[in-house]
Amino acid sequence: MPSGDPVFENTSVFNGRVLVHVHLYYRKMWPQLRNCLDNLQGIAWDLCVTLVEHDTALEDEIKTFKPDATVLTVLNRGFDVGPFLEALSYCDLSKYDLILKLHSKRDVKPLTTVNGIVDVSGSKWRELLLSPVSSKENFLKCLKAFAQDKSLGMTGNYSLIQKVVKRGDFNSFVIRQAKDLLKSLNLNPYPQESFDFVAGTMFMLRAEIAQKLKDLNLHCADFEVPDRHKRDFDLAHVFEYLFGWLVSSMSNDEGVHYRIADPYTPKLKQDLDFRYWLSRHLYLKKMCRFIWRRTYCSKTQCIECRIFKLKISFLSKFTGSKS
Repeated sequence: MPSGDPVFENTSVFNGRVLVHVHLYYRKMWPQLRNCLDNLQGIAWDLCVTLVEHDTALEDEIKTFKPDATVLTVLNRGFDVGPFLEALSYCDLSKYDLILKLHSKRDVKPLTTVNGIVDVSGSKWRELLLSPVSSKENFLKCLKAFAQDKSLGMTGNYSLIQKVVKRGDFNSFVIRQAKDLLKSLNLNPYPQESFDFVAGTMFMLRAEIAQKLKDLNLHCADFEVPDRHKRDFDLAHVFEYLFGWLVSSMSNDEGVHYRIADPYTPKLKQDLDFRYWLSRHLYLKKMCRFIWRRTYCSKTQCIECRIFKLKISFLSKFTGSKS
């Protein structure tokens, strides 16, 4: 590993190569993603960027940043998942040890939550997803963790590592579809009904796990055209769950199942985060949301407060006053 950067000088634990895929649907977010990629300097890495429209000026910017980058124009299908599989099909994964998947996650509406508890409103979701590469220190901790912990298969921000259980029509749908995909790879789903995944599909994972995804031989054309006006019963959202289930369904050389973890956020912070703990416990989460919850009404652009499902007030998102 090159040692020109002082952050990397004191370690030789990672001497491999990283493949970075960036799906740049929202092209205006390139500067933020480029700043994150700056934190990879000092290791061996390759960049593959996918766009849904040819953009000569943007391609020139990308090539100026990293001259050997590959830029592909792909179909606008499958959100960020279809382009990721397209990029994997294009690349020789045997050259890499780790795969880093990033995309231009848009801002979301106020009071958006993951699993009903973790606040990811506005730009928070994107910032959490990008946190493994938001600093050189975080990225280095991820590299060290992969090198030293042979059971680590995927990393992501701890607050976005959520547990899937077979409850409700949507979860039942994606679990059923994901299980069929695992079986097509001759893998036994593990655990059977409750497993972890990274909400938002930005992560680092071992290349051997990505190779299994490549073995599915799927491309953008196999996915639906994105439609945010319908419920997420589509192949891209099946893969959001499948990414995590694939990790825990595979084992290392010692026969230990891989797992998903956050190696860069202090363990004490993770352990003391009550809201995150609550988000992973279905019945306690439902009880708390029944007692008290706030929701954002897009029509009025106001926040509704409810106790025991009884609406008690509207709060303006701008002033915080009752309206």
